Amino acid sequence: MASLRFLLSHCASLGLEIHRMDVKAAFLHGVPEEEVFMKYPEGYTYKKESGTCLKLVESPYGLKQSPRCWYRKLTEVFETLKFKASSTDPCLFIDWEGVQPLMVFLHVDDMIIGGDIRKLKTISLSQELYINKILTEFGMMDCKSVTTPMIPGTRLVPSKEEDLSIDFEYRKAVGLLNYLTLCTRPYLAYVTFAFSQFLEKPSKDHVAAFKRVLRYLQGTKSDKLTLGGDGSPIEFKGYSDSDWGSNVDGKSFSGYRMVYGGFISWKTMKQPTVAL
Repeated sequence: MASLRFLLSHCASLGLEIHRMDVKAAFLHGVPEEEVFMKYPEGYTYKKESGTCLKLVESPYGLKQSPRCWYRKLTEVFETLKFKASSTDPCLFIDWEGVQPLMVFLHVDDMIIGGDIRKLKTISLSQELYINKILTEFGMMDCKSVTTPMIPGTRLVPSKEEDLSIDFEYRKAVGLLNYLTLCTRPYLAYVTFAFSQFLEKPSKDHVAAFKRVLRYLQGTKSDKLTLGGDGSPIEFKGYSDSDWGSNVDGKSFSGYRMVYGGFISWKTMKQPTVAL
């Protein structure tokens, strides 16, 4: 996701057009490096001889190495077009030889391509439909909104055996929130990590705290992550911070964010050792 946001922010700031492309039957373009043989598929009768099998000349769907074969084939094609894979993300290809760099981000068989000139200098990412899905999933579509995802000073603690909540899909809820956080909501990184500590034994307090986040999402569902700028050069900037011993086990929380015309990477984590 960081590479995709980097591409979008870069293209937005320079006024480059964004295109999306899907490769049909992508895996069938790959060629296995090894000799691979298979049985005749059920129903195949054309010139089928006893004791024979088929030799693969392409990598079909279902073959373990098919994704790698497809990626290798695509890389060969890109190299002939002067594209080079990023050293930090092999799914980001860049052609530096033009007036503006041309970028292609690959996800399996889907591509996002940045090129051409357009007037707008920003791109906004929204997950409003996804938030509505979460709210509907947990019966909170008509809930009242709140202005903060967590009450200041809230400290989540491990649950007691008699306080376990058994009528709420807590693990699923945290998973849905985590995807939202990873994509477009960097400011929910802390609460998402805090909830993820109690996946095995969530309590009623954890569920109540999570439902407050849903109420917060109700009021902010139309918020967008905006990337790009006003057309002037943009710079990479990094920020980090931490608290001191705020967790119940005495450990501290750390976080960072990377900015390139907008937030492109972020994370919150608990430090592995107790800070003195």
